[in-house]
Amino acid sequence: MRIENTCSIVTGGSKGIGRSIVELMVSKGGKVVIGGVLDKEGQELAHFMNKSGKKTAVFIHCDISKLEELKNLFKVANEEFGGAQILFNNARINEPHYPYNDFERSIKLFNINLGAVYVWCLLAQEHFNNQLKFDPSMKFCIINTESIAAKDIVKEIPYYSFIKNSMINLTLFLN
Repeated sequence: MRIENTCSIVTGGSKGIGRSIVELMVSKGGKVVIGGVLDKEGQELAHFMNKSGKKTAVFIHCDISKLEELKNLFKVANEEFGGAQILFNNARINEPHYPYNDFERSIKLFNINLGAVYVWCLLAQEHFNNQLKFDPSMKFCIINTESIAAKDIVKEIPYYSFIKNSMINLTLFLN
């Protein structure tokens, strides 16, 4: 899939891997909706990406645990760039130093790191199918950030390995 003249939505796009993906997409001629909770970093990145004078990126505050905020990313992609063709699921929360038997925290991490991503992928498929009504030749892509921890279990943070392994299965299911 060519990046040029496409729009990507990158969750957790304000720093780290997400930021690198945003920079890569823009360097390849794509447009990006950056979603995340790090408002200052996200706005600065969008400003930096738009320095050439062309609007190539926009930052939108998005907590992936909130359905309406996820839906808003697609709305903004439609309004600003005519719709998204690529979804890069990168946003996660990681709390490496908590007792594995802290059940409340485990449920929260599971709901955000896997449950929200599952719903997000379903929303993306719905969005992509709507675009196909207008142009049946369009191509779409969902990319989920995973980790070697999916296969190489990290005993100190078992939930992380479980979630990452589940992400691989989700990605395979979506194919």
